[in-house]
Amino acid sequence: MKKLQARLLLIIVLLLAPQAFAAEAELPLDLIEMLGELDDEDNASLADAISEIESNSNTEKPQIKELKNEK
Repeated sequence: MKKLQARLLLIIVLLLAPQAFAAEAELPLDLIEMLGELDDEDNASLADAISEIESNSNTEKPQIKELKNEK
């Protein structure tokens, strides 16, 4: 019985996992409308903010092992 439950759980996970990773976050309609009203200065500021976020997300974060060693 446990093998059957484990197999069913595995099948469910395998069926749902691709959909979870493929789903893209959609922008709310209000945000899309607001973005349409941006001028060149706003676009430049937004581009700077996006590049800063991307550069911050690319920096390596300390691993748990490193934090334990510091204590």
